[in-house]
Amino acid sequence: MKPAAHIQDRLRRIGTIPSDQIRLADTALFLATAIDKNKRVAPYIRHLKKLCFDVAGYIGPAPMPGNDNHGPDLGTRAEALRQVLAKRYGYGVAPAAADPLEASSFMRLIDSRFGADSALAILYLHVARSLDWPAVAIDFPHHVLVRLETPGERAIYDPANGFKACAPQDLRRLIKKALGKQAELTPAHYAVMDSRALLLCLQMEVKTALLEQERFFDAIDVIDTALLFAPLEAVLWREAGHLHTRLDNVPAAIDALETFQRLNNGDEHRYRTSVLLQELRGRLQ
Repeated sequence: MKPAAHIQDRLRRIGTIPSDQIRLADTALFLATAIDKNKRVAPYIRHLKKLCFDVAGYIGPAPMPGNDNHGPDLGTRAEALRQVLAKRYGYGVAPAAADPLEASSFMRLIDSRFGADSALAILYLHVARSLDWPAVAIDFPHHVLVRLETPGERAIYDPANGFKACAPQDLRRLIKKALGKQAELTPAHYAVMDSRALLLCLQMEVKTALLEQERFFDAIDVIDTALLFAPLEAVLWREAGHLHTRLDNVPAAIDALETFQRLNNGDEHRYRTSVLLQELRGRLQ
């Protein structure tokens, strides 16, 4: 479940740059090669360019430059994305019964036109940003949303629901579905998810699916791949350490947990990790 060596090198370089410089769709394609090892990235990149071209074409010619020209208004941008991606090309959320591994693969999304909400969010963000439209992912509980904005105007859209605008009542319905009937919206539910975090969300969906299938060695590979582009993510090192422990890979477990301790600023896991490390070091004596 690891990408080829040259892809790993690219992901490692991505791990050294700021999150806002990460090319989301390209990186998602690199990650997908771990599942689709024999597929080339180039045809998918051409398809993404075609999507951007078609959305720009739906908007029409750019207006003449002017001091007050900020491009198409918010509603026009959202409608162009909806009409081209959701309606013309048929991009939508994968059925509940779909294989989570396939739903979380960016290549499989493009092949089948169905995928996880996080993969769909990456697709919409890529097209919007390619047209210089400000757009961010919103880390809504159990559901990645997309926010578009123009000067003085912003709105939230659901990539998993035909990129329809989310009114407050829609967001309340989603939060109650995710967290229970007593849950209410708070400002924390509108937190922006940066590019690295969104890619991690995609990878963690793959990891969770593998753990549910008890494919522990593959799950380790997914975490190790995620650590290439997110090497400072302490929780990933802790998860890697626990999985290596479960698989009796003691030296690897020690290395991962020691890295977690170096990165961890102090939480409830620090003491328990120290105890586990002491036990693991004892096994090597």
